[in-house]
This record gives sequence, C-alpha cells and structure tokens, in this order.
Amino acid sequence: MTKEELKQRYSMKEIVEQYGFRPNRAGFIRCPFHTGDRDASLKIYEKDFHCFGCGANGDIFDFVQRIDYLAEYEQAGGQDIRQGQNIIDVTKNVKTDDLATRLIPLGASTSNNEWPVTIANVNGGKDYLEDAAAVKEYGIITKTVEFSEIQDPAKLKEEGEKAFKKINGASLVTELSAVDLADAGYDVQMLRIGEKVSCAAPTYNIQQQLQITRKVTDLLKPANSKVTLGGTTLTYTQRQLQAGQGRVKYTTVTAITNGQIDEICIYS
Repeated sequence: MTKEELKQRYSMKEIVEQYGFRPNRAGFIRCPFHTGDRDASLKIYEKDFHCFGCGANGDIFDFVQRIDYLAEYEQAGGQDIRQGQNIIDVTKNVKTDDLATRLIPLGASTSNNEWPVTIANVNGGKDYLEDAAAVKEYGIITKTVEFSEIQDPAKLKEEGEKAFKKINGASLVTELSAVDLADAGYDVQMLRIGEKVSCAAPTYNIQQQLQITRKVTDLLKPANSKVTLGGTTLTYTQRQLQAGQGRVKYTTVTAITNGQIDEICIYS
C-alpha cells in the first residue's frame, strides 16, 4: 500500500491507541514529546495531531517517527554538555547485539511446500553468506533473513548480500551521564528527552551531538537529577516487541510490530 492509501485506511486515533494512549472525551492525550504535560495538551484529529504545549504536529507517519525516536528533532537543546562542567561519567562499549557473521537467506517455498529456496546452487553448495574476518573476530553468529516472494536463487543471493551488509558490523556505543544544570539552579534551558545537545569531552575524544535518551529527576534533591545521552535506545515499538518475544530471528520482510502499525513503521 502507498502512504496515501495507509493514511486513508487508518485514523490518527487508531494509531495512538496502538501505543496505549486513550484520548479523552475531547480528543486529547498527554503529550509524549515533552515533559511535564500534566494536563493533556495533544489533540487527536481524524488524520493528524497537534500539541498545544510543545507544538509537535503531523500525520500518522510523523507520530510513529517521533515516538520511536526515528525522526530528527526540529530543535537542539539549549544547554551544552561539557567535561569538567556537568558530565558525570562516560562509557564506551562495542555493541554486537545485532551482529551476524553468517547469514542464511531463505526464499519462497518450493513446489512441494517443504523447504524454501536457498542460495546453495549459486554459492558453491553453501546456503549461507559469511564474513570471514568477522568470524575470526567474533566467532560464528548465524541469523536468517526471509524473502518469501523470491524464487530465483541468484536474486535471493543478491538481496541476501544487501541485507548482510546491514547487520555484519559491530558498533561503538558512547554513553554520557550528566547533571542538568537547570535542576541545579543555573539559569539555563532545561534538558528534555529526545533533544540533541552538543557534547564535549576531550579526554574521551568526544566532540559531537548526542541525543538525550533518559532523565531521572530526584524530587527531594533536584541537583542530584541526571540525564543520559547517546548509547543505544530501544524504540517504543521495540520495547513492546521485546516484552513479548523469545528467540529473535532477523528478517527483512516481517514488519516492526505484529499489529496494524506494521505498514506505518515501514514507511516512516
């Protein structure tokens, strides 16, 4: 389906309810895009939304992008994060959670409906793709990827190679913890979840913008409140999916969720 067809098929109310929000009688929900929204300020219309508190607005695709932290935020934070000023600690880790050193592409089912098409006939008898250097570094980590409509082994191998490039690398994850100087009484703009702020920590060779992924507020001692920046954050739908899944199997044709939100996420 095209984006326009999806917009006609799903109402804005159906989409927000997929994420657990229940509009009140006036059609408002508490805005998930800014903090401190005690009174519901985000209005749900038939095909779009608008927050009268922070100004967030858009259609069903904009909502999915924003709530899953997939969209670029329109405004950067107004407070810098600097070593020796408000940084508490810095951690760097190599992330291999999504790494695969061996990938098995699976195509359409064969005529007898028993086994899917593989790439063995066009890949020297092997039904898998392998990154030898990654195997040497991390060992054999096998995942499968499904292309249920592909019947040609050569085409299956081509698509499998494209998918393999996306998951056969480890990534360096940088995460900072910092004090929100606004909570400590300084006359600066408060840090908000989702904002991207300028971070400078020369000792750790960090000079870049990082997104605020978490904020913990100490109500008794506000000066002890802290924010977390960078790192790898799960999207809202990924958290929902993770809560109910067991063994994870990588696939490029299964959408991000199992409900009606699937197609929306694909286009976002």
